[in-house]
Amino acid sequence: RSISGFDVLVEEARRGTHEEREWTYVRKDGQHIPVTLLVTAMRDASGYITGYLEIAKDLTETKAAETALRVSEERYQVAVRGSSDGIWDWNILTNEIYYSPRWKALLEYADHEIANVPASLSSRLHPDDERGVAAAIQAHLAEDKPYDVEYRLRTKSGRYRWFRARGQAVWDDQGRPVRVAGSLTDITERKTAEQSLA
Repeated sequence: RSISGFDVLVEEARRGTHEEREWTYVRKDGQHIPVTLLVTAMRDASGYITGYLEIAKDLTETKAAETALRVSEERYQVAVRGSSDGIWDWNILTNEIYYSPRWKALLEYADHEIANVPASLSSRLHPDDERGVAAAIQAHLAEDKPYDVEYRLRTKSGRYRWFRARGQAVWDDQGRPVRVAGSLTDITERKTAEQSLA
């Protein structure tokens, strides 16, 4: 049925439930304020409605933060898509890792062909490079030395290509590393040229 006027605010509360939804308040100066409004009915001993209680919470800061976050995420996605480097992001606490589609493409794989797990890197790492990579990440996490290391990874075709990995950790208030993110760059041509010169 059609509901209008004040009933729009209190219909759900009148039916015995409470209602919480977003509304827009208009201030005296004409400024629009987003709010979340909780409405409940007040009843007497016999259950008769004697009034309504409405609690409004200003969402201005929340909405601004949501907008800023969305813009930041869009900016990050555009940067990732426009980069020739692969992007990786490792959550140390959960041991979860993200490899961007470009990271996987550098190894000749489609996005769905490589799982976002640490083993996707370690299982493709050249055996001769394992010790150096482990030492570099340990030095970065323990002493904040720059994580900038070169190593070989096996591609889908079975060949090894040279890559340069750079990353930066984030530490919590207690000084424990919680996350490392960085980039992967194919440097095979440079390595080949260096070997030819040598």
